Amino acid sequence: MEKLYYGVFIPAIEGGYVVTFLECPAIGTQGETLQEAYRNALDILNIEAEEQAKKRQEMPEPASYEAVVAYASEEMKGEGVDCSREFRLQLVPVPTADATPVRINISLPRYILEDLDRKARSKGFGRSQFVAFLTQKFAS
Repeated sequence: MEKLYYGVFIPAIEGGYVVTFLECPAIGTQGETLQEAYRNALDILNIEAEEQAKKRQEMPEPASYEAVVAYASEEMKGEGVDCSREFRLQLVPVPTADATPVRINISLPRYILEDLDRKARSKGFGRSQFVAFLTQKFAS
């Protein structure tokens, strides 16, 4: 089942919104409009989910609505907040990134496999690590 976090959209004095999440206090983003801030919130949660997956950790469970409202109310007391506007809450889907290793079989000509292994060693990777690195680099 997909997790949903309440993004806390705090109005900034200079305009736009700063977005934070109670569940992930170390991350945040911003945007000039609500739409831009929401897109950036999706991006930052995606990055965080990838980082957690690399560490083989799950994203935290979503906080309750009441806890998020209390958190947002405290955030409104911070510096740089435009108190003439209200905070907004928006549900943001948390991407799932399953980092469980999966064994695959592929067929390559021997000379390509030898070249792949040589390049992997030169970069300090094993074969599987190098294939994963190349996939992330070129498939995203």
